[in-house]
Amino acid sequence: MKCFYNSTDLDGQCSAAIILREFPDCVLHPINGSIKIDIHKVKSERIIMMGYSLPMEQMEIFDPKKFIWIDHHRTALKEARERNFLPLGIRSMDTASCELTWEYFNSKTTIPLGVQLISRYETREYKWLNKKIDGIQGVVLFQYGLKSYNTDPTSNIWFKVLTNSNGFIDEMIEAGSHVLRYIDYEYERYAKGYTFEVQFEGMNCICCNRGYIDAKLFEQVYNKKRHSIMIAFARQGRKRRWKVSLYTDDKSINCGEIAKRYGGGGHKMSAGFKCKNLPFTI
Repeated sequence: MKCFYNSTDLDGQCSAAIILREFPDCVLHPINGSIKIDIHKVKSERIIMMGYSLPMEQMEIFDPKKFIWIDHHRTALKEARERNFLPLGIRSMDTASCELTWEYFNSKTTIPLGVQLISRYETREYKWLNKKIDGIQGVVLFQYGLKSYNTDPTSNIWFKVLTNSNGFIDEMIEAGSHVLRYIDYEYERYAKGYTFEVQFEGMNCICCNRGYIDAKLFEQVYNKKRHSIMIAFARQGRKRRWKVSLYTDDKSINCGEIAKRYGGGGHKMSAGFKCKNLPFTI
């Protein structure tokens, strides 16, 4: 059995940890950006793909009795419906892949609180901008607390997440409060010094040349009346390409559809793509 998962965030890492809990001998294949898979070489194997999708015409080649696809990204799910591609698995835009993975393989057991907190963060629609935490106390703090540890799917930290280890949630929330205090200070200083405006897709956007960040960086400089999209971009040196992340708080804008035009995808309020040349002038 092979498991392909999005290794760039806690949602994907948690999904893979759940798979290892159920199938200890499963071979994990982390995905960070684009990946080339010899479809014809593995098409007859048992494949689980979570929080990620290949072009539909490629996934349609997999053995329908052995291919499990779990995903929550709007653009991929929309295309799958249009093609009537309905493989095994579970897909929904209402919750994240980690929660869907738990539901699919452990439908009779309660979803651990840690998994729920990761899922709520992933689908939060970027309410950073009005300081809300999606109705679950500690969503943001838990995320940052957990990120301060090794979160590879093979790490022992996931045993505590998936077993509701006594006191663990509170411990992570406490750790996250300290991490977030520093991030608030660092992001405010960085955003005021290094963000700038660009024109993209006919819209005025606030932009920053920095990787490994999210919409929170723009908290102090984003103006909904002036800026349509927040853009974070960074050069991936070895791969000689740019990674571009899009965020918005404007419900009339679909970041996922915009990203899809550049070979990427994602959610309505957050999405991304990779390119050799930036599609805007800096």
